[in-house]
Amino acid sequence: MDGFLDTHARSRSRARRAPHELTLEAAKQFLKELPYPALWIDPSRRIRWRNKAASDAYGDGSEPCFRAIHGFDAPCPEHGDRCPMVDPAPGLCPTLRHIHRTGTGPRFYLVAPLPVKADGILVVHLPIEDTLLRDSLTHLYTRTAFEQLAEMQLQLLHRLHQGYAVVMADVDHLKMVNDQFGHPAGDAVIATAARTIASSLRATDCVGRWGGDEFCCLLPSAGRADAHRLVERIEAAFADVRVPEFPAIPIRVSFGIAAATTSYELNRVILRADRALYRSKQTRMN
Repeated sequence: MDGFLDTHARSRSRARRAPHELTLEAAKQFLKELPYPALWIDPSRRIRWRNKAASDAYGDGSEPCFRAIHGFDAPCPEHGDRCPMVDPAPGLCPTLRHIHRTGTGPRFYLVAPLPVKADGILVVHLPIEDTLLRDSLTHLYTRTAFEQLAEMQLQLLHRLHQGYAVVMADVDHLKMVNDQFGHPAGDAVIATAARTIASSLRATDCVGRWGGDEFCCLLPSAGRADAHRLVERIEAAFADVRVPEFPAIPIRVSFGIAAATTSYELNRVILRADRALYRSKQTRMN
């Protein structure tokens, strides 16, 4: 597939066997003793199952998640990133900084969503110390916050025997944009690219600004084929995107993919994806 390069080679038979979704019962066996709150929330925002840590933090009531976890009387669109179940934006809402009401006062969490073979979503609330999570230009995770979330999420995937994929993305010709139109135009291109990538992700994926004009996407419980489909969605989205302040500037982005089913060392997988990105970028620019 032109423009797509993958450094993780697997046989077709192995790819077919790669898991893509958890069964709820399999997840429960591990998550029930996890020290972090874990909940299964159905599409009506009811909590259908919770582990002991969630019961200790939020109680055992049958009320919707926004009332049990946040103390709100209604879904909370006015609070932006505080409720992951209000029309979640793929790639953004379920993995934003999360503020919970607990017996000891508010705590900051990152939400790690996991796809399950059941209606709704399984979420694990991972505590985080650094509250400076967002990059000011793109509103994506900073690199530090992304790495912190990714490492914790991969610990869960490892214990649950789930694979994952990484997609690295880099804006093409940004130096030329800066030289011809100025750095405000370059910043606008980066911000538009970030929005376009984030809006193309699954609800269980997350994306951070890796540096400059480069982004890193983590796709839990995904394989190479899932990553290719994601890149196809992003490329299709870019075909219709223009920078609001600079509509004459086209946006092109190169991608690199690496998939893992046994390696849970994130840096190695990101390095493979980054090398694939470099090769893909060279191919597109030649």
